[in-house]
Amino acid sequence: MNIFISGINGGLGLNTAINLYAKGYDITGYGHAPSQIHPIIKQINFVEGDLADKTKLKKAISRSDVIMHFGGLTGFGHSLSDYVNSNILGTTNILEIITEEELSVKQFIFASSSAVYGEGSYSCDFHGISYPISRKNDELKTKHWEYYCDICGEILKPIPTKEDKALTNRHIYALTKQTCENIINEFSKMYNITSIILRFSILYGINQAKGILPLFIKNISNGKTIKLNEDGLQIRDYIFLEDAAEIVERILKSNQKTQTYNVCNATPTSLVDLVTIISDVVKMPPKIKVTNKFRDGDIRHIYLDNKKLLNDYQYTFKNLNEGVTKMLNANYG
Repeated sequence: MNIFISGINGGLGLNTAINLYAKGYDITGYGHAPSQIHPIIKQINFVEGDLADKTKLKKAISRSDVIMHFGGLTGFGHSLSDYVNSNILGTTNILEIITEEELSVKQFIFASSSAVYGEGSYSCDFHGISYPISRKNDELKTKHWEYYCDICGEILKPIPTKEDKALTNRHIYALTKQTCENIINEFSKMYNITSIILRFSILYGINQAKGILPLFIKNISNGKTIKLNEDGLQIRDYIFLEDAAEIVERILKSNQKTQTYNVCNATPTSLVDLVTIISDVVKMPPKIKVTNKFRDGDIRHIYLDNKKLLNDYQYTFKNLNEGVTKMLNANYG
């Protein structure tokens, strides 16, 4: 079985390739050449190229049985067209190649993101579940960070977000991911190809060059002060890359029907707590500066519900302390 992995030099691509190659799978990796080449890249069939380059993509995908589409543009600060060209055009290029070359693809596994939800799910103790859409800048300027119940005015509490929540994202990255999900799902129905959409919470771990965890570990280890927007109590959840790669392998082997899963640790962690956990692991006192500033479009709280995933694939995820310790020893030890 040949497995094509786009975004091979990203954390998810590398960890998945390492895991699957060790199990005897034939891997074709696609992506830009990194400044530092991981040993796995020399062991698999690596094709250097951009997702917009359909000719190179066609060569790389030509004998694929399974496509794991993990490539694309993430983060903040890029132009609108950059996100569209990398994420949407890159995805449609892959799908078009499948039909044009009449490839017998058994599975299409797509790395989406918790960002597609926009704000997470909330609950009022008296009036039940609520799904706020976005905070107003006028309120944020007065440092009112939380959401309040429309009926009683009490602060809403964040609760786990399930796969069936409406997608209310605002950032262009999230919008392109949502668009890709829709295109893939319709393509799957049209051509009878199993598609698995994986909505990952924040990924971190070994072989990760970018991201909040590597940045925080580096800065905290060097005794630098970590600046946190708002009051630093924003909630997110995090998943160790080795766990993510293991879930991908289990789905690969399961002959699962078309599904969408949250892939997460389902553990709510504030940014202040994240800094404290990392500081404890690196044995440095936490230095935190709460800025009381905000970034337009940022969500307040989100952490995902993983019950659907665990119902189909029993698994125990590493907690942040375990993950950060392993990451620190491997990347910085």
